[in-house]
Amino acid sequence: MNNLYIDVETFSSVDIMSSGAYAYTESIDFEILILCYKINDRPIITVDLASGDNLPLEFIDMLESPHWTKHAHNAAFERLCFRAVGYDTPIEQWECSAVKAAYCGLPLSLDNISKAMKLGEASKDAEGKALIRYFSIPVKPTIINGGRNRNLPHHNPEKWEKYKAYCKQDVHAEYTILQILKDYHLPKFEHEMYNLDQMINDRGIRIDKQVAQGAIAVDTRNASELYKEMQDLSGLDNPNSPAQLKQWLSIQLGRELKTIGKDVLADLSKEAGHGSVASKIIKLRAKAAKTSIKKYKAMLACLCLDGRAHGLFQFYGANRTGRWAGRLIQLQNLPQNKIGLLRGWDEFDFIREMVKANDFEGLSLIYDDLGSLLSQLVRTAFIPEEGNTFGVADFSAIEARVIAWLASEQWRLDVFDSHGMIYEASASKMFSVPLESISYKNEFGEKIRGENYDMRAKGKVAELALGYQGGVGAMVNMGGDKMGLTKKEMKAIVKAWREANPNIKDLWEDIENCAILAVRKGKEVVSEYRGIKFKYDGYVLMITLPSGRSLFYQQPLIVTETKYEFKRYDPEAEDYDIGWAPKNRILKSDIQTGKSWDVDKLVYMGMNQTTKIWERVDTYGGKLVENIVQAIARDLLAESLVKIDKAGFDIVMHVHDEVVCEIFKGAAAEELKIICDIMGEPVAWAEGLPLAADGYVTEYYKKD
Repeated sequence: MNNLYIDVETFSSVDIMSSGAYAYTESIDFEILILCYKINDRPIITVDLASGDNLPLEFIDMLESPHWTKHAHNAAFERLCFRAVGYDTPIEQWECSAVKAAYCGLPLSLDNISKAMKLGEASKDAEGKALIRYFSIPVKPTIINGGRNRNLPHHNPEKWEKYKAYCKQDVHAEYTILQILKDYHLPKFEHEMYNLDQMINDRGIRIDKQVAQGAIAVDTRNASELYKEMQDLSGLDNPNSPAQLKQWLSIQLGRELKTIGKDVLADLSKEAGHGSVASKIIKLRAKAAKTSIKKYKAMLACLCLDGRAHGLFQFYGANRTGRWAGRLIQLQNLPQNKIGLLRGWDEFDFIREMVKANDFEGLSLIYDDLGSLLSQLVRTAFIPEEGNTFGVADFSAIEARVIAWLASEQWRLDVFDSHGMIYEASASKMFSVPLESISYKNEFGEKIRGENYDMRAKGKVAELALGYQGGVGAMVNMGGDKMGLTKKEMKAIVKAWREANPNIKDLWEDIENCAILAVRKGKEVVSEYRGIKFKYDGYVLMITLPSGRSLFYQQPLIVTETKYEFKRYDPEAEDYDIGWAPKNRILKSDIQTGKSWDVDKLVYMGMNQTTKIWERVDTYGGKLVENIVQAIARDLLAESLVKIDKAGFDIVMHVHDEVVCEIFKGAAAEELKIICDIMGEPVAWAEGLPLAADGYVTEYYKKD
């Protein structure tokens, strides 16, 4: 195979961090400053384009030849850079070392990969960021710099030589990483999926510029009005200052407050008393906290000349499971829209037109909380091209289906093969009441509530919280306490759910044991769960999924930890909790029973999601199962994306387990049905897994 390793340094007046590579390379002043490339294992060649060098003919020939594989870190950037200067190389000729590293359980960024792999001289130079700021972005004109708005090579030849060395070093780091990982092969399907991902990013999605601009204008006015009202009521110079407001509220409430975060505002309002000035201020503060237009600003920042936003998806962004991560607008965490659930979908049309017209007064007369309103409107700023509409299709309860299939929990599979009402069925199973008393479907397929319908909510929170070995804490995180459940009730639900799902409970323990055995024995272990394999090669633990793709856990170790049994009284539950923990985590008030035992624990090197530091990470059976289930669900989505694309549909985005296509308005219902049918088709490697998808047609993106 012929391999070409590439890195470039560039200039553009567009901020790449907020606008993305597409808008960055589309800028009229974009240019490639430095090119470094390596042909197979030959020495690295540096081309100083900013100082007058031309692209070498041999490089152009290799760039345009289908017989050369082009490698780059975050290869989409290099591909777009060369497209911007006239060389539009097909996506399938590129391979991305960031994707390869992420597949192998390493970080995405070249700097973090180099640190994690301890590459030494191959790691990125810390001085590099300063050089980028000096040469690759505009500078503020000053008397000292002669009023120029950018720095060129002759302005600091010494720094320029360092910049060229920095670019060269990146090629060396990229090449070194790929050589170290050469024995770990990205599956063929993942190459195909990466190509499709790049096509979706290239296609982009159209933005309703008027909605985004109107929302920003309304929000700005709303924020100003809230600020003024808070200022008038409190007498504070700056009521937006957390320190000033916290001190003022402490005086009003007669006690020192530690925080005035969003999570405590409702309780503080009750404490202040209905109608009090403090209560009014707290409510205004809550409204101001909702007032956020970051998404709208992000839309306008990355908007390209074609009226579309591009590059919104990071392939293998969640590198443990391979799921996508959002970029720029962050489609993976869009606010929910609940307006339609309360008043009907037609209201969106009305609101959107008022926002487009910047009708602050009209909106204020009708709606009390404009911040919340604008947040709910975010999705509707994504629109199809004229003559088209959106077909939105979503997998039904995909993770619940996958874990049932994986554990062979037959009663759950029967639910998905029939009515599909897993929340109701779970509640029925846990509380030993007939399903029909909770909910049932009539002859028209409509869901009818029974006398025990309130149990559905308990079934839902249990399903969302407990599948991955979660307990009361997980139920609280899913809102169990907010729906009125006491700790005592939640403990009972946890116990009932586990008794109703013995195979899933066994799955947690067995998966952990397989992983530990593979690492300890240094051999392949084949589980009884759909043939999932565990293999440790001395460097990484690989868990191979039914699809053939593997999950990687870098440098795993088995550590033995002594745990001690203790009893801790929980006044809310009116009972003792029995737990076990290392001695340093047992409180003085706890009652130790005298029992102890050694527990084997799997740890590996990974990115701490809180500190963003590459360090030892603990895991356990439920977490491993979560990784596996979410990875399988991701693979099912990937299969569907490829099939939908091959069927001729234009995919513009996908969010979690949902696919959004631009379809022809004149045949929308028929085309949506085809898309849903494709997603519900059996998958060869997932025999017996019941899949289903439902969808809707919409003139702008929203939740049905």
